[in-house]
Order: sequence, then structure tokens, then C-alpha cells
Amino acid sequence: MIDVRIINYKEAYIKIYYKDYAKIKKIKSIYEIKIINRYGKLKIKDFFKKNRYILISIFFGIGVIYFLSMIVFDIEVIHSNKDIRTLITNELKNYGIHKYIIKKSYNEIEKIEDKILENNKDRLEWIEITENGSYYIVRVEERKIKNDTNTDSNNNIVSKKNAIITSIIANKGEKVKKINDYVSAGDVIISGSITKPDGSVIISGASGKVCGEVWYNVRVDYPLVYKEETLTGKVEDVLTLNIFNKKYYFFGNKTFKTYDVESKTILSHNLLPINLTFDKQYELNVIDEIYSVEEAIDMAIEKAKKKLLSNSNILNINKITILEKNMYPSKVSLKLFISVQEDITSYEPIKNDSLLSQ
Repeated sequence: MIDVRIINYKEAYIKIYYKDYAKIKKIKSIYEIKIINRYGKLKIKDFFKKNRYILISIFFGIGVIYFLSMIVFDIEVIHSNKDIRTLITNELKNYGIHKYIIKKSYNEIEKIEDKILENNKDRLEWIEITENGSYYIVRVEERKIKNDTNTDSNNNIVSKKNAIITSIIANKGEKVKKINDYVSAGDVIISGSITKPDGSVIISGASGKVCGEVWYNVRVDYPLVYKEETLTGKVEDVLTLNIFNKKYYFFGNKTFKTYDVESKTILSHNLLPINLTFDKQYELNVIDEIYSVEEAIDMAIEKAKKKLLSNSNILNINKITILEKNMYPSKVSLKLFISVQEDITSYEPIKNDSLLSQ
């Protein structure tokens, strides 16, 4: 007995090892033995046994919640043009992004963004796919090819976006806004109609360039563990003898440290794990990094800057402010407010028909 505590002449508490419990029961005579408590592994086993249905329900519930958190329940494409939204939706489906799928990894999303831009060079300026809870938010910028030397005599230059004007270059037309003025999308900045001192109006058309300060709210994620594999373009042909999980190379000048391989079996044995293959090895450049939270935040901000600057209309980044910062076991998620210098020049036909008749 490990411990004995006498309660009265008829009752006592004793502590024993589990292996001795059977012996106590065997020699107990007229006394009644009742288990009051268990310790160590026995206590844990007893707890799980008594609460097994509750615990199973809890673990099942956690499993269901975790599984549901990996599912995409909705995809929101943010753009005013219905044709662009349809284009992006179809492109996403082509690459396996639609409702009720398992979320893609960070690297997969990056590759899909690049492929969509590559397939739509003439229509898209940039695209960003961000994860927000159980759905994806897709932001896209349409590529608008404008002609700064536009000679259409019926055009005004208007603001493409809400902005504060930082510079105006008017090659033709009359400035109706000044530097530091706030303009909304569609506001006329350089008018194509010039009013003469005598009150008459000349329709000359407008040409020039306007830049302004524009603001973006950007959500960006960055993994704490980052792995990327890219092909270097180097290829090696190697004859490989595979014997019991060991490889012996012949006729190749070298083998790469990291590579992807396409194998074609030349000879094999039906009973023994031995075969001869012709391998085409493609060298890989592997980046495998583990970041601290601070490093991941810096990388996320750089990613957001790079994404915005891929838009040819954005000239430079003025300021970045972190509005929201969320930490997860595998990544950091930021909401950023970004001020940029952007070309906001856009052309719009002069709508006042009475001016055209003068």
C-alpha cells in the first residue's frame, strides 16, 4: 500500500498500485471495496471512458468546422464592368476556382494570377485573389489603351477615378480643374470646348495627361513557411539503374541537386524491385524559407507594392498604412491603406449637343 488514511474503525482510505487491486479484492474478507479516485494514466482513461460521447461529439464538431473553413463558399469579383466580371469568373473556373472547392495554396494562387494575366494581356492590367474567411475576393484592373495624342475633336479629358489632382498637362483644351482639387470619377478636368471672350464656344477637343493621388484598400496574405519551385531551363538526360530504392546513374554528365524528372522504363524485373529507366531531369531552383512574423509582414507589404506597381498606370507608391493585422498558425493577413500616384487620364465624348452646333 502506498498510503493509508483511517477514517474510523469501520472505514479507511488506501492508495495502491493498479496491479495490486486484484490482490486486495482477493483478501478483502467481509469488507466492501469501492474505488474513490484514480491517478495517472488510469485517471485519463477513466475520464475518456466516462465522457467518450461528449468528447467524440466535440472532436467531430472541430473536424467539421476545420473542414468547412477549408471550403470556398463564395467568390466575389469586384469590378464595375459585367463583361470583365464574367471573364474573370470563367478564367477562375478554368483553373479550378469556384464555389465549394478546397482552398488553393498560396503558391497555387500566385501561379493562377500570373496565368490569367498572361492569357488576357490586352484586357487586364492586374489581378489579385485574396482569402477572406470562407470566400475569395478577386480585385481586377481593366487595361484601357488610351491615346495621349487623341485628335477626336469631341472629347473631354475626365478623371478615371476618385483622386486629388497632383499634375495637369493640357496639350489641347481648357483646364477646368486645378492642382490639389478633389475629383470624382467622370469629372471633367480638361474641357474640349473653349469659351472665347465674346462668349462663343469653340469645340477643339482635349488632349493631355492628368495624374492624381489615388487610394486603395488592399488585403494581402503571406505564409510563414514559403516554398517555391521554378524550372531553371537546364535539362539532363540520364540512364538510371534502380535497385532496392538506390539509384545508379550512367551516361549523364551530372545530376542536379533538385530536379523534376520524366522517366521511361527500358527494362524491369517482375519479381525483384530492379529496373532500368531513361530519365529526363529538369533542374529546379527551390526556395524554402521560414519567416518570423515581422519578416512575413514586411514581405506581405512588398507583395502588395509589387502587385500595385504591375499596373502601368500607377507611377509610384506614396504611403502605406496597416489598418488590420491578423495572425494565423501558417500565415499573416494584412489590410492595407495605400496611397499612390496614378495616371487618371480618361477620355469622354462632349455630351452637350448645343455646343457642337455653335
